[in-house]
Amino acid sequence: MKARKKIYLNLASRPLKNRRLFYFIFGLLGGAALIFSIYGGVVYSKYRLESKKITAATNRIENIKINIQRMDNKFTDQIEKASLENQGEVDMINSIIYKKSFSWVEFLSIFERTLPEACYLVSFDPEFMDGASVSVKVKVASPDLGRLLTLINNLNTLRFRNIRLVNESKAENGLFIYEMSLNYERTI
Repeated sequence: MKARKKIYLNLASRPLKNRRLFYFIFGLLGGAALIFSIYGGVVYSKYRLESKKITAATNRIENIKINIQRMDNKFTDQIEKASLENQGEVDMINSIIYKKSFSWVEFLSIFERTLPEACYLVSFDPEFMDGASVSVKVKVASPDLGRLLTLINNLNTLRFRNIRLVNESKAENGLFIYEMSLNYERTI
């Protein structure tokens, strides 16, 4: 009679008999871990080199930016210095242009429209102010105070500001001479 071999269904009861299977499984896992670690090392070294290149480029850009800011500050200082040195000349030229471009015809026609009946302009003394305004001292002849108040109201409706009555006197012909000071804002 032939002796029959026992078949063990429980692989855990005799592990050494089935060690080839375990070696194969552990070998596959070890090989996969080795492949992944090599691939990870390659990726790490590649991106580390790129990171160093990017850091170097960023540092170069920062240095360029700092140099540009220095140059900008230098040029700004030079511009401010030149502006301060030439400001008087620029203001003088602008005032000459402004005075030459001021329309006295327009000013006098606007002022004439504000004068009530029987009132007339005796004299005026202009003085140019900053910007587009003129300070004017005027003397107006008027037969009574009511027409002077009408004149002041008319001046207020136009571009005349800071209207002040400075002096009052009576002329030989019986008219009152009112000296006024006012500012005129011209449109530019």
